[in-house]
Amino acid sequence: PAQETTRQMYDKRMLRLMHRDAFRTAIDRRRGGQGPCSLHPAPDSNENSSVKVYVRKRPLFAYEEEAGEFDVVTTYGREVVVHNCLTKADLKSLLIAHQSYQFAATFGESSETSEVYSCCVEEPLAKSLQGHPAVIFMFGQTGSGKTHTMQGLLEFAAEDLSRLAPRNDLHIAAFEISGRCLTDLLVPSTQDLRIIEELEQERRIRVKNLHWEPLPNDGKAFVAVAHAAQQRRTTRATQVNSTSSRSHSVLFVGLSSEEPMLTFVDLAGSERRQDSSHHDKQSRRDAADINSTIFALKECFRVMRAKKGQPPFRESMLTRVLSDAFMSETSKIVAIGTIAPLSGDTEHTVSTLRSLQMLQGTTMASEQREDVVKERSNVVKHPRTWSEDDVARWLENALRGRALACLQRLPRGTDGKILCRWPLSRFNQLCDNKQLGNLLFQDLRLHMNGKDICHPKTAHNHRP
Repeated sequence: PAQETTRQMYDKRMLRLMHRDAFRTAIDRRRGGQGPCSLHPAPDSNENSSVKVYVRKRPLFAYEEEAGEFDVVTTYGREVVVHNCLTKADLKSLLIAHQSYQFAATFGESSETSEVYSCCVEEPLAKSLQGHPAVIFMFGQTGSGKTHTMQGLLEFAAEDLSRLAPRNDLHIAAFEISGRCLTDLLVPSTQDLRIIEELEQERRIRVKNLHWEPLPNDGKAFVAVAHAAQQRRTTRATQVNSTSSRSHSVLFVGLSSEEPMLTFVDLAGSERRQDSSHHDKQSRRDAADINSTIFALKECFRVMRAKKGQPPFRESMLTRVLSDAFMSETSKIVAIGTIAPLSGDTEHTVSTLRSLQMLQGTTMASEQREDVVKERSNVVKHPRTWSEDDVARWLENALRGRALACLQRLPRGTDGKILCRWPLSRFNQLCDNKQLGNLLFQDLRLHMNGKDICHPKTAHNHRP
């Protein structure tokens, strides 16, 4: 009995891999000839702006290429273009949505962490030593290079702090925020950490019971303590990563205890709801807390850019901790987003860029859609589709050139449709030789039978 056939369905990630050659060719062609996708100018990188947002793209790793992945992200100066590879409703027709996002600066896969530090962190750190609060945010999907970038920035910051800071010792404190709980990352503590607001002289936020570690003016000691704190963070397995950070890490640096001048914030790895749908209630609660924190940050950033009103810092635990910086008119706020280039991570990348746009107060600059036509290098045109020139070329080459003389007797206007309707006798008349006419007739039938891709049933209607 005949087996029952079912329609095979694929998700968009699998469809991208199935058509990767066509998508990759179209993307490479656009990179080579088009330049930036957007026709709009990049946002003004005002040097006096208190809020700046940057993006760094990590490279595609060798093991990802071996798995069939390809690069769908391009950086041009201040612009990031995501080549969103899609299929239409028939799951066969292909298209690419070239989506452009613009930021203060972007860093491609070949950029070094030293470049990121010089552009994003060096100036805010110098300002913090002059008494102006500085906060550096790291934001991105799990596996996008966020931790790697943060560790590199801390190493460069340690060098500058040991060189520029006064002779007195540095102090460092680290804690994590998971939901509404604060946990010290430097020493185990039986006392709960609490956020208190002091109003004696001027308003100031303090984390009560937080341990401050005095450090000599030594960059290596600073990096060692910061690394140890990061290792104690709360992690949880997600569909994307087995050790995804599910808490926000805050690292305070001060010249005296309890007075942070420079803050590094490593936000929890962002995940889409689909990637947490197979996990427990706590994981979904973590995702909701992360999203609410991002929204609260966006609102604080918006008020700081407008320089009007009071930032709504009470909307989340993280913004409450950082409220002193948000309230200061001289503070410097930097957000660095990291993105992965994989086609399978397109949705993550777009989500990250949209969140960064929210922090920056802008939207996607442009979107250009391009239909992708798959190359059919192994497909031979059916003789019925031949033009008059195609018929002439066939006669020139058929039977190793033996039918070349017949070309002079070929009636003008004979195309493939007419040729396929000719009976054997017409070929004999054309060649003025029954044997040659029969061979030419059979040669045409071989093209119709053996190489018919577009019209597989046509050959049966023209058998001799």
